[in-house]
Amino acid sequence: MAIHTPWIFFAVIGVPLFMVYTKAKRMDAKETHEIQMRVKYRAEFWRKGNEFVRLHANNVQKQLIDTADKMIGVEVPRSSLAASENDVKPWWRVWAVNQQ
Repeated sequence: MAIHTPWIFFAVIGVPLFMVYTKAKRMDAKETHEIQMRVKYRAEFWRKGNEFVRLHANNVQKQLIDTADKMIGVEVPRSSLAASENDVKPWWRVWAVNQQ
């Protein structure tokens, strides 16, 4: 089996390369132009797509900056924290207070 390994390699790699080479030699100007236009169209398509992604990312970044909390990074004093605390009572205590 080891003796046949180079021939298998040649068949798997060499034959498709030979086919591509012969096809390239037989291509006429119309086929060449079609391939060039396909490549150009794909390049323009990706350029437009990348531009859309860039604009969308900028819009999202602007929205995030506009809606960001203004207090981020600001040290809050203890008195302000106490003012923001809410006395939360369990529902049964509220019910018990209302029953009296």
